[in-house]
Amino acid sequence: MENSATFKLTGILNPTSNEIGKNVQRLNQFDITAPIILREAIQRIEDKCKIKISRDSVLILVNGIEANALDNLETVINAQDEVVLVPTFHGG
Repeated sequence: MENSATFKLTGILNPTSNEIGKNVQRLNQFDITAPIILREAIQRIEDKCKIKISRDSVLILVNGIEANALDNLETVINAQDEVVLVPTFHGG
């Protein structure tokens, strides 16, 4: 959408589907009307996906730049921006 930003959830943040007993991850993408404050956008995603996004365990990239290098959760997300949430923990 022209007046929205794209948010992508990766890794264990995105819901999984079960196919023949295997968990198959799929990328979830959301378009959210912009401008919006990052904190508010994350709250909308948490509510919609029924998940909790813990800032200390998620890398947040805004147009490829870590949110901490910007205004962290107070960063203004504008139309056409891309925000990617990457968990920093994983199984092994």
